[in-house]
Amino acid sequence: MGLEVPTFLAFLAIQSIFNPAMKFSFTCCLLVILAIPGSLYAQYNEQIRSGRPGQAIGPFTVGLKVSQIQAGYNYNSFASKDLERSGHSEYLVVRHGFLTENLELSTVLAWTQIDDQINNTDIKSNGLSDFRLGARYHVTDQEGWKPAIGIQGRALIKIDNDLMSSEMTGVKCVLITGNKLTDRFSFISNWAISSKRTKDNLVGSYVLNLSYSIDDQFGTFVELYGGFDPYRPFVDTGISYLVNNDLQLDFSIGYQGYSDVDDWYADAGISWRVKRSKN
Repeated sequence: MGLEVPTFLAFLAIQSIFNPAMKFSFTCCLLVILAIPGSLYAQYNEQIRSGRPGQAIGPFTVGLKVSQIQAGYNYNSFASKDLERSGHSEYLVVRHGFLTENLELSTVLAWTQIDDQINNTDIKSNGLSDFRLGARYHVTDQEGWKPAIGIQGRALIKIDNDLMSSEMTGVKCVLITGNKLTDRFSFISNWAISSKRTKDNLVGSYVLNLSYSIDDQFGTFVELYGGFDPYRPFVDTGISYLVNNDLQLDFSIGYQGYSDVDDWYADAGISWRVKRSKN
């Protein structure tokens, strides 16, 4: 199985000793590794498959010895009765397929700057706001109306700064389904369970994504997403442009407001794939 998987699992196992919430991540990622069957499905696709734009992720991996970078800039505006906040973040996701066509490791990094205004007082903060390590496994391909299925687990790594305290460590495991409905329409669903903070509390969330291919280069989508406790549905939409088979640009906007809270964002990004060697 090589050194990558044992090293990754050993890291999570050590973390779980000192942080109870990490036990959940260790279990999820171990299940991902053990789920690998003897017969594998072809995974590498002629065109890039990106987790951008939008909230949903697809069931497919990038393919063996293929690397992919997904980077984006996000602007967020939040306003409630007591707080006005604006912030911008730069996100980076690095994905790499290894061992099999159906398995990939990934790293997520985000740097955020936030400007808060509370009672006419300005408070500024910035720093690393997200650092995750994880794995995704493509379980099955689509057969008729039976969807393609994938599973993903990512661990939120402990960081202490103004934006991300050590109590925010945890893990998120996602069940992913994907259906190609017609030549142009496709549907993706994500069903996630997250363990956050040091307590044993679990939080559920979902994403429902309907995508439409306008032509060979342009695509668009609409999503409904949110959590279950409390249940607050949010919506976003956007567009993607395929420059070539290995390069994609995108833009999206979303609204996350509820009751007396006004919350919206705009996001732009790029996805770039490094093909496997032909040797």
